[in-house]
Amino acid sequence: MIIDKIDIYGYGKWVNQQFELSEGLQLFVGENEAGKSTLQSFIRSILFGFPTRHRRVNQLNTYEPKTSEKYGGRLLLKETTVGDVWVERTQSGVTITTPDGQILPESQLDQILAGLDVNLYDSFYSFTLANLQELANIGSDQLNDYFLGIGTLGSDKFIELANHLEKQSTQLYKKGGSVPPLNVLLNEYEELQQRTAQYESQNDTYQQFIAQKQHVELQIEQNIAAIKEAEIALHQSEQLLAMYQIYQRLVKVRKELSELTYIPITNTLNTELTNTEAMVERLQNENVSLASRLEELQSQLKQETRIEWANNRTTEREQWLQLTIQAKEDYNNLEKLERQLVEIEHRLNQLAQRGQFYPDKINQQKAIPYEEAESLLNQTAEIERQIDRIGIERKHFIDQRKDVQNQIAQRQQQITYFEHQAINLKEQLKEVTRPSDYLVGLLMLLIGGLIWLYHQFQPLNQLLKRSGIGLVVAGILMIFYIAFSHARKRQEYDLQGIDQSIVTLEHEIEHFAQQMQQLSLTINAREDEQNHSKQQLTEFNQQKRHWLTQHGFYPTADLELIVKTNPVQQYIDEKEKQSQFQKEAGGLQARLANWLEKITPMLERFPASSAQLRDLIRHVETIESNLQLVLNNSRINLERQTATQESIDINMQEIERLNQFIQDEYQKLNVENRKEFDQLIERNEYIRSLEEKERLYLEQIGDKEAQLEQIGDQASLEEIIERHQRKLHSLRDSIEPLQHQRANCAVEINNLEQDGTYSDLLQQLEDQRAAIIELYQDWATRKLSSSMIVQTLRQGLDNPIEEMNDLANQIFKILSNHRYEHIRINKRNLKVVMATGDVFEPHELSQGTLEQLYVSLRLAFIQSAVTMIRMPIIIDDAFVNFDETRRSYAYDVLKQVGKKHQILYFTFDKAVCDQFESEQIIDLEKMN
Repeated sequence: MIIDKIDIYGYGKWVNQQFELSEGLQLFVGENEAGKSTLQSFIRSILFGFPTRHRRVNQLNTYEPKTSEKYGGRLLLKETTVGDVWVERTQSGVTITTPDGQILPESQLDQILAGLDVNLYDSFYSFTLANLQELANIGSDQLNDYFLGIGTLGSDKFIELANHLEKQSTQLYKKGGSVPPLNVLLNEYEELQQRTAQYESQNDTYQQFIAQKQHVELQIEQNIAAIKEAEIALHQSEQLLAMYQIYQRLVKVRKELSELTYIPITNTLNTELTNTEAMVERLQNENVSLASRLEELQSQLKQETRIEWANNRTTEREQWLQLTIQAKEDYNNLEKLERQLVEIEHRLNQLAQRGQFYPDKINQQKAIPYEEAESLLNQTAEIERQIDRIGIERKHFIDQRKDVQNQIAQRQQQITYFEHQAINLKEQLKEVTRPSDYLVGLLMLLIGGLIWLYHQFQPLNQLLKRSGIGLVVAGILMIFYIAFSHARKRQEYDLQGIDQSIVTLEHEIEHFAQQMQQLSLTINAREDEQNHSKQQLTEFNQQKRHWLTQHGFYPTADLELIVKTNPVQQYIDEKEKQSQFQKEAGGLQARLANWLEKITPMLERFPASSAQLRDLIRHVETIESNLQLVLNNSRINLERQTATQESIDINMQEIERLNQFIQDEYQKLNVENRKEFDQLIERNEYIRSLEEKERLYLEQIGDKEAQLEQIGDQASLEEIIERHQRKLHSLRDSIEPLQHQRANCAVEINNLEQDGTYSDLLQQLEDQRAAIIELYQDWATRKLSSSMIVQTLRQGLDNPIEEMNDLANQIFKILSNHRYEHIRINKRNLKVVMATGDVFEPHELSQGTLEQLYVSLRLAFIQSAVTMIRMPIIIDDAFVNFDETRRSYAYDVLKQVGKKHQILYFTFDKAVCDQFESEQIIDLEKMN
């Protein structure tokens, strides 16, 4: 059975809503309150009936719609035992129709559901997160039986249910029995029918006693009404008595209020005065702190002795500071010149090293003849170019000789190839032109010849003669054919062309050998020219070294570099710059000595810890900075003293203003101090409390104040109450004879009823008939369900354990990522086997593995029971507590099972949308 469409008229939050479901896996996604539970309840309600107050099982809510008058809906079921049908259920009942509108009997629904009720359906075809969580509450000694109940005994539970239903139906009715309830009711019904006929004549007397009893009861009701009126009057009088005391308190309160005078005070006045007094106290405390701060500032100013010295030497300090700034600049310039002198010295050494000359020898010479050096360089360059040209020509001829050698080697390889080819062809020709090929023809010729010769001496019959001639002719023909074939193959294997190619290649080799000899002679001539040029180059290099040594350069110096760069001139320029920097450094040192002499008074007052110039400059700057800081601090100190004194004066003015405000307010209220003001507030509070009591008493009295004013005293009100009590007692006494009379009528009626009156018998007869119908419906339902389950099981599984075990193994492997390979299951126990071969019982497994085992067995049983009955599987967020990996494996299982079975999976996890196709997903939040 497959649910193809859902059409909701009105059920909970869903009103006029339709859903189209897929035949396999269908997901319903939505947050809490999105309608997932409502939709599950709707499916169960359409199939098994609406939940009531007495039957709610897994449906704790009736889901009656608040925005729709119509309650219920319908489901389109496909692939049922009666074909495709619409199952519609509303408050008026259930209706089963085919898609073309034909109405089917209501009993067909039991056939479609195979006798399942909502309990059995939830036990086998539905599971939730709660089912998995229950595993943690099952004892280790009960886990094995629990999983056996899911696994091997799935079909046994159907049989047990069928037997239980059959037993219940037998307990309700048994043919020919007298003890079952339905048999008893039927027998009693027959007896009531007989007694009804007998007592029809006594009906008139019974009716008279009924009429008399009703008349007496009417009088009793009238007396009871009079008693109620008397009780109301008494109650009202008692209320007035109770209110009279409250009224007296009200009078007392009003009298007290008339003696007191309420002086109005604004709601904020008390707060303002309290805040003002707190402000005065805070300002006074602040003035104390400010005075202490003023004394502290004055003390700090007196303790600083450098202020007077700095103020007396303002002009000198400015001069010293300017001189120090200039001295700092001179010192920086001096350090810069010293660094430059060091760099010049370093450059001079580098110039001597790069120029490859001796500085002391250079200083002794006036001029260097660079023209001689240039002539030597030109002659050397010409010789080097000649050597390079000869080397290039020699290399060219060597390359030509290598090419000729390569040509000779190629020709030799070709000759070797042709020689091998000729040998192979000769061997092949010998193989295909063997003399043994003539053997068959010669034998035929020989045999035919012998037969013919034998015929010459001894005549034979014509058949042998002809055979001999035929053999001779066939032998001759075969010999000629083989000879012709051999000649043709000799023509095909042309050895003459190969020999001609070898001769041609040998001639080419001789020609290339002559070329190679001529090239070798040319190469040797070029080599002799190159050696002569190298000898000349050596002589010129010796002349260059002599020139370099003569003019103060290293013998190994690069003459070309010397001529181009003239490093000696650069060296002389750097020496002149060095002399100039030394003069500038001397002038700076003289100015620094003059500065040091002029700042002697400051150094005497503030001695320095170091005599280094840079340290002295930093020391003077630090002293001047500190003096400036001290002067600034003293100025700030004076400003703070002034500001503090001003704050004290302002606070004093504010205190006087606030105190004047307090005194003004006290004068307005005619009080002298805070104590009298507080007493005035307390009196106002007391007056308000009396007014509140007055309002409360008036509420308690209500509209009875006028009546209470008319009462003279409490004694007169008590007299009225006593009068009402006497009247009530009289009425109660008068009702007793009527009650005796009603009791007598009841006795007579009871006697007649014990004998069985006509009306009572008719009522008993109708009650009996209703009880029989109700009990018969119960018996018929159980009997029909039992028969359908037995019939379905007979058509169902032949060997459920083996088939279901294979399915469970496959699912368990996927869920456990192949950590577990087998589930060993039989009628007595259940064990699981890991991939390593270890065997575990259910109580030895972790909670996560138990949940995977539970899901595997449930899904395997449902699949194996598909031949018995096929129902949609409902899963309500059973995998929400799985981690991401286990949840992914669970979804893979759902995809696999969904190929053969319809699954309705409800979840709030929107991440599931990434695991499935969009056609399989219904987002309930988008449909709200």
